Amino acid sequence: MLKRTEDKRRAAAKLVRQLERTLNLHRSRLAEDAVRAADRVRLVEWQSARLRRTYSDLATQPRYVKVVAFFLEELYGTKDFSKRDHDLERISPIMVRMLPPQVIDAVAKAMELNALSQELDNSLLTELRPMPAGAIREGDYVAAYRRCDNHASRVEQIRLIGVLGGELDALVQKRFIAGTLHMMRRPAEMAGFGDMQAFFESGFDAFRALHGAGYFLDTVMRRERSILDRIYRGEPNPFDLSGKPVP
Repeated sequence: MLKRTEDKRRAAAKLVRQLERTLNLHRSRLAEDAVRAADRVRLVEWQSARLRRTYSDLATQPRYVKVVAFFLEELYGTKDFSKRDHDLERISPIMVRMLPPQVIDAVAKAMELNALSQELDNSLLTELRPMPAGAIREGDYVAAYRRCDNHASRVEQIRLIGVLGGELDALVQKRFIAGTLHMMRRPAEMAGFGDMQAFFESGFDAFRALHGAGYFLDTVMRRERSILDRIYRGEPNPFDLSGKPVP
């Protein structure tokens, strides 16, 4: 019991830290000028399209449809996550009381991944500006990516994807957690926390549908690490993995 209490305390503290980090990034975005805000949208759309191309083979397989959508739409995508994250801040004390430490820790890691991704986007935006009109060109993107010189942070981003995915994969095996999440649906919607509840349920349902996330997570981590290494080596067409020994 003492260990469980201490685990929950640590997970709750981490969740608070990562929520504050994420919300500070949201507040900074609100202060952006109109040009940078528009450039941010273009960058996110470009990267989302790139991810869809990279995982188009998995997205067509019934087993992986839900989990690909979760990663591309709920963890990184074009939608505005600020309401969901503010809702999470408001309801986090209730979550800490109701949910086991493993779930709280997984949510904290999702916020950590979200915050790191936003910080990396901020660096890219700075290096890409002034951004020319029209579509972002791959060559300009890759050159800006290298100028950011944040290889270690990119490696950490990929590592967090694997860790978070592994934790979610373990959690979906616990039936009582699924029951607790679904019981929260109606109260969450009535309290105006529908976006947050949808985020929780979509992640849980996506990993439960996999019946084992090992291959999916290994594929994502191998491909993203291969792309990262190809960019930093200065290889042409770093996002084209066709014919490469990558799953």
